[in-house]
Amino acid sequence: MRAKVTIGGQPLHPLLVKFPMVLFTSGLAGILAFVLTGDDFWYREAYVSLLSGVVFGLAAAVVGVFDLAHIPRETAAHRLGMMHAGAAVLATLLFGAAGLVLRTAWLDRTPDGLEWGLPLALGGAGFVLLAIVGAFGWRLIGAYHVAISPVPGIEDQVELGVPLRHKVHSVTAEHAKVVS
Repeated sequence: MRAKVTIGGQPLHPLLVKFPMVLFTSGLAGILAFVLTGDDFWYREAYVSLLSGVVFGLAAAVVGVFDLAHIPRETAAHRLGMMHAGAAVLATLLFGAAGLVLRTAWLDRTPDGLEWGLPLALGGAGFVLLAIVGAFGWRLIGAYHVAISPVPGIEDQVELGVPLRHKVHSVTAEHAKVVS
């Protein structure tokens, strides 16, 4: 099954999700760097990365929901897609909450120091959930063949309720032209 939202034939959702993944990871790393160094730069980096990740996560979610809506409902792929979406929303909320706590503490800072315990806990939980989201997404692509085609120019009919049974395709000169 091909993705419904594409740019130049490339599925948009897998392209967009890389931004929040990197930004959320960078935000968590920024919190840890602040804890270890005490340098305010890392504190600011953490909240900017986390809140930017939420913006990109929302964009990826909109595209993902549109793609998910085109997967037949009574399939294992749809059920897994719903778990993927739900876990992604929860992870985004956790990272967003961590970013808001950091930003609020930055604006209201006192001589006692900046709050990092709660954002670290929220970011850590979000990171674990982010790994689960990635595993679900990888399974959607690898096992259920959602949003991809194994050989450009060949549309396989895939039964979405069962894992993909790979077929061997011979690549002809016509297919080679499509690839190159």
